[in-house]
Amino acid sequence: MRKTLALALLMTLFVTGCTQQSTVVDTSDNGASDSTGNNLADLFNTDMFTLATEYTDPSSWSYTLTADMPNPCYGFEVEALVMESYPEQVTLNITIQEPAAGVVCAQVIDTQTVTGTFSASEVAIIQLQLET
Repeated sequence: MRKTLALALLMTLFVTGCTQQSTVVDTSDNGASDSTGNNLADLFNTDMFTLATEYTDPSSWSYTLTADMPNPCYGFEVEALVMESYPEQVTLNITIQEPAAGVVCAQVIDTQTVTGTFSASEVAIIQLQLET
């Protein structure tokens, strides 16, 4: 069962003179656990991610997503999904990559960054969605 927690987060980003609206959606599964038995919803939430976006040229955006992961064995991937509407609704789906079973990791915070691009108009609405 997926719990959907919609947080209204308006981030004012000054990108080529425009204000960008962002919304965060958390679809963490409270019961899911990683290979070490940790509850993933306890380890990860959308508050740990920092999103920076920039409208770079007609119909092109770049983004940088940064997170402090609980240790270097965890990672994350991002997939941009652009819904055909006006304004476009862009969902950046974040998928947590778990450490392999039996792997021993140093318990140290590891800052990780993922960058990417997608095509959408200047008035696109961008959301984060976390899937654990």
